[in-house]
Amino acid sequence: MTRQIQFVTTNKGKYESARTFFRNKKIGIEQISLSLPELRTDDIKKIAIQKALYAFNEIQEPIIVHDTGFYIDSLNGYPGFCVGYTLEKIGIEGLIKLLKRPSKASFVSYLGYMDKSLSTPRIFQDTYSGTILNRIDGDRAPFFWSDLFLSFIPANNSKTLAKFTELEFRKLEKSIESESCFYKFASWYLSKEDHE
Repeated sequence: MTRQIQFVTTNKGKYESARTFFRNKKIGIEQISLSLPELRTDDIKKIAIQKALYAFNEIQEPIIVHDTGFYIDSLNGYPGFCVGYTLEKIGIEGLIKLLKRPSKASFVSYLGYMDKSLSTPRIFQDTYSGTILNRIDGDRAPFFWSDLFLSFIPANNSKTLAKFTELEFRKLEKSIESESCFYKFASWYLSKEDHE
């Protein structure tokens, strides 16, 4: 039996990646495009908790939210939790202009889950490291969920995500699956459901 959860996000690429992942786990997700208020803090975990509480209070069904920060070492962690705002205002082109040379960087993501059985959201975290170039290297693709893919080289790879074919991108996702917050959530959720 497929369990149904509402994924509250306005990011279609993020939703498609999650839908593909969860389908293999027998968890159905449906996208709900609801604009969520964002707490002004540099703590992504607190932002995910707040978003999960807000989304659940609005929808009153089991929900997940996903929030990601992007931390560039040579910019002292900037843009961090402001990555969405930064990309909206200055774009990837403006962000990479801030770099004098390629830099180590990391995506840090939190998935928040909330349903009526919980008093506070359940949170799952992952981190993916690599290098951000000070130039764009590749073209946008439909499977992207961020323009950062145009300049980000994942650890243990030699090309930007923008240079990956969709098949290569899906293989990369599969190779790091067990580290992902989606995997950690699915393992917990399916175990929880089996015991109810």
